Amino acid sequence: MNCLINDFSAKASEKNIGLEVNFPSNDIFLTLDKDEITQALSAVLNNALRYSNENSTVNISVEETKNYVETTITDQGIGISDTDLPHIFEEFYVVNTYSDDKQKCIGLGMVIAKKIIEKHKGKITANSILEKGSSFKITLPNS
Repeated sequence: MNCLINDFSAKASEKNIGLEVNFPSNDIFLTLDKDEITQALSAVLNNALRYSNENSTVNISVEETKNYVETTITDQGIGISDTDLPHIFEEFYVVNTYSDDKQKCIGLGMVIAKKIIEKHKGKITANSILEKGSSFKITLPNS
């Protein structure tokens, strides 16, 4: 996860977005496909950075419970409307065809993230308030 955070720190600073990270002090060990989980987390982080406003903050927190590891990624971006939110994990569903930085969006990032997380017996959920930001919670079993 630290390598992924380092990659996104550079992208965040280009857009003047703060990256706040809150990890447990102890190491967490999960049995999973590192490349696939990295791809899923990258999709969520990419969207958080892509749709965040300059001079805002993206928060990444990881908490370990007895049975799960929960990663929450919260941004202060444009948010997702109540109408669009139930559909963001559907293939090719696009809220904005282009992001502010003119990157084409095709509507597969969140779908792929969800499939990867579910393949690892996990779950991804999203909450959002239009013009305030979004929060994605990824829950993975730690056994």
